[in-house]
Amino acid sequence: MKRYWISIFFVSILFISNFAFGGQIGALSFNVAEDKDFGIAGAGLVGFSQREVSIVHDQNKTDTISSTQFNAKFTVGPIKYVDVYGIFGGSDLRENDGQFDGLLGTTFGIGLRPQIFPLIWRDKINTKIRIALDGQYREIRTSDDTTSGRLLEGQGALIISYVTPTFVPYGGMKYDWAKVLFSGNPRVADNIISSNKVGAFLGTDYFVTPEVFFSAELSIFTETGLYLAVGYRWATDWK
Repeated sequence: MKRYWISIFFVSILFISNFAFGGQIGALSFNVAEDKDFGIAGAGLVGFSQREVSIVHDQNKTDTISSTQFNAKFTVGPIKYVDVYGIFGGSDLRENDGQFDGLLGTTFGIGLRPQIFPLIWRDKINTKIRIALDGQYREIRTSDDTTSGRLLEGQGALIISYVTPTFVPYGGMKYDWAKVLFSGNPRVADNIISSNKVGAFLGTDYFVTPEVFFSAELSIFTETGLYLAVGYRWATDWK
């Protein structure tokens, strides 16, 4: 019964929120295959974030941009402790000064996640600590009536996760570089670049079953963002 109500809570948040911009670390914070030989996972992601930016040709001028995003993330663990994933979906992008108000456009990206340091305690629930690196590249393409916007983002992160059969809390640090290029005739918005590039994140994965999970994540410093996800994971040994 407890799992049932926790599941209802996450699903309710997922569907009443119109929240993402900036790369989400979670929707599985550890490798999809875990201790198996092969694994795959799929997740639906939703989120909202905003961040401070500077004008490229005059970085004394600052602004804030925000975005709503709906994505799908597909992960493959072709070998133990290494994941490759793709991100696809839709996103808008807005400048708070009103120069650009992009409609829902497209999002796509790729990422790589190697695990670098597993620790295992042989207790009753087989608790584990996982330390992994995560690198991803992502683009958002959108437009308003006069201008097209293209966000380019690169992100590297160090993830520490505490793995139990049900809850997987995690956190870490990340370096997140983002730039938005505008084009149009006439082009009314100036190209912008992120002001704060070093950030932190904290979240949890919750497994309703060994395969079905929910995720929630908070990101700060480089951006202020909330990310939510629901997904399915499957892993197996070849033997």
